[in-house]
Amino acid sequence: MKRIIMLVLLALATINCATIQYPDGTRQRIILPQVSSIVTVKNNCAPVIDVEGSEGPIMKGVRYSTSVTVPLISDAFTGFYREMFLTITAYRRRGGGIEYLGSATKTFSVATYSGTQRSFWIVDRLDSPYSAICQPSP
Repeated sequence: MKRIIMLVLLALATINCATIQYPDGTRQRIILPQVSSIVTVKNNCAPVIDVEGSEGPIMKGVRYSTSVTVPLISDAFTGFYREMFLTITAYRRRGGGIEYLGSATKTFSVATYSGTQRSFWIVDRLDSPYSAICQPSP
């Protein structure tokens, strides 16, 4: 019995929680099962951006001058250093359609011995294509 209680306490001690903020202002609390990074992304670049992680789309439709908080959960592997990638894709509406402006990728890293990290990314430039520039006005 003592062994089961000890295992439950150990499991509870290793669980992380994060609060995710959506573009409309609503929030959701989630449980992070392992070491991760919690990133707040601020859109200072384009009328609309989409945020994607290694698992696919995380948040769509983040408007200019707003921010969202997203979790990046690393893939399980052996080692003490983990890297996670976050990509934003910038768009604007033009003539009844959507025009692709460009994208940017940033790497976030965390060491397993230091626990979950919080980061802030102000998106104020685009990396690709080569000629991409931020265009905040619609």
